[in-house]
Amino acid sequence: MKNRKLFAVILAMAIALAMFAGCDSGSGSKSGKKSSKSESEEEEDEDDEDDKDDKEDKDSKKDKEDKKDKEDKDSDDKKDPDDDILIDDDETFEGFTDSNIKAMAEGYEEMGYVVEPVMASELGAKGYNYVEGFRMYLEEDPDTFFGWAKFESTEDGVDFVNEVWLPNCDGYIIHTYYGDNMVFFLDGLYGGSVSSDGLMEYVPYEGDGRENTASPEDFDDADVAALCKEYQDKGFKVQTDTVYDNSFMAYGVNEDRAHIQVYCRKFADKDTAINYFDESYSSMSILSIRYTDNSDGSVSVYIDDTTDSMTTFPMEGTISADGLVVVSYPE
Repeated sequence: MKNRKLFAVILAMAIALAMFAGCDSGSGSKSGKKSSKSESEEEEDEDDEDDKDDKEDKDSKKDKEDKKDKEDKDSDDKKDPDDDILIDDDETFEGFTDSNIKAMAEGYEEMGYVVEPVMASELGAKGYNYVEGFRMYLEEDPDTFFGWAKFESTEDGVDFVNEVWLPNCDGYIIHTYYGDNMVFFLDGLYGGSVSSDGLMEYVPYEGDGRENTASPEDFDDADVAALCKEYQDKGFKVQTDTVYDNSFMAYGVNEDRAHIQVYCRKFADKDTAINYFDESYSSMSILSIRYTDNSDGSVSVYIDDTTDSMTTFPMEGTISADGLVVVSYPE
C-alpha cells in the first residue's frame, strides 16, 4: 500500500510539473507577437504583459500546488483494491464467541493444525449475517485447507452460496435437503455443505476430474458415434458403458452451468426401449413416468420424483423411432 501511495505522489508531481512547463511556454509565445504600436508603447505593453504573465504564473503555480496537495490527500485516502478481500479496519478478531466454532478451533490447534480466523469481509459475507469462522491447515501445506463458517441461520448461508459464490464458478452441483440443508460443488471454487444450524463447511474444489474415455470409433452404430462426437465438441466428458454396446454416459454443464448427465443407448427398437424404462422405474412408487408420442414416430419420456427427495430427477429425453435413447438429468 505504501508503494502505491508513493507512486501516486510521484505521478501527481510529474503531472503538475508538466502543466507548469506548458504554462511557461504559452507565456513566452504570447509576448513575442508583432504589433503596429510605437516602440515605447510596445515596451509598456510588454511590461504589462510580463506583469500579467508573472501573475498568471504565480496563480497557476498556486493552483497546481493546491491541486497537488489535494491529489496527495486523495491518494492517502484512496482504498487499495486488495482491501476488498482483506479484513476491513472495523473488523478485529478478539476471540471466537460461538461455542461450536470455538471448540472446533481449539481442537484443531491441539491436533497441530494452523487455525486462522476468517472475517466477513475476507469471505465476502458482509450482509449475510455472518457470525465468525476459520480455516485450518497443516503448516507445510496451507493451500489444502478446511474452512468453517457460522451464519445466523441456514437461509443466510444458503443465500451466501447462491448469490456470492455460485455466480463466479465454472459449473455447479447444488442439492438441497429437508427444505434448507445444502450440499454444493462449485467448479474452481469450493465444495461443502450448509447445515440446519447455519454452519457451513467448505474445501477448495477444482472439479470432479473426469476425463474422456470414449471416442466415436468405439461405437458401430452411426447415430451413437455421431452423438459421442457432438457431446465431446460441447465440452462433455464421454465414457463408454462397460455393460452394453453402443451406449455411453456424458458429463457436462447445461446453458445455466448446472452439471448434467446424459445417457445414450441404442436399443433394438422403440418398444424394447420403452420396456426398459417401464421395468427399471415403474416399480418405484415415488417415481412417475410419462410418455408422449411425437409426429416423427419418436416418443418423449419424462420421469420425475413425486417426493422431491431424489436429486437426479427429473429425467427427460426422447426415444427415436428406431430405438435410440437420449435422456438427461441433474448430476
